[in-house]
Amino acid sequence: EDTEDSLYAAIDLVCDKAERKLVRCKEKMIAKGRWHSHGGAHIEEDEAKAYMDELRYETKQVDKEEALAAQFAELNAQYPATVRRTKVVELDLMTVDEAIDAMEAVGHDFFVYRDAEADAVQVLYRRGAGGVGILKPVNRA
Repeated sequence: EDTEDSLYAAIDLVCDKAERKLVRCKEKMIAKGRWHSHGGAHIEEDEAKAYMDELRYETKQVDKEEALAAQFAELNAQYPATVRRTKVVELDLMTVDEAIDAMEAVGHDFFVYRDAEADAVQVLYRRGAGGVGILKPVNRA
């Protein structure tokens, strides 16, 4: 199951899949001696019907996915950046090295902890340029 950003890209994708499937079907029938241009019989009606049914199904799936994408876009426009969830976190006293180990253990790009030396809340984060950084919040004066 594939998705594309635009209707035209989705149509191109379906056409490519249909073309590959037709080529495979033709090659298989040539190998079995059933392709009409190679002395065999014409394509069997049930195989053609099965292919068309599959193509219709894939087309319906693309239509459904585009309808869902449009629906999500509309919902995101109606409800932009609202808080979806609130989570309470118990902060443990730990060193920076322990916080790095904990961040790697949970697999996140950030980790909130209470620094053992400063007894203050700090945020450890993975930097895009490599390594880690620490955010030390302070109150405004």
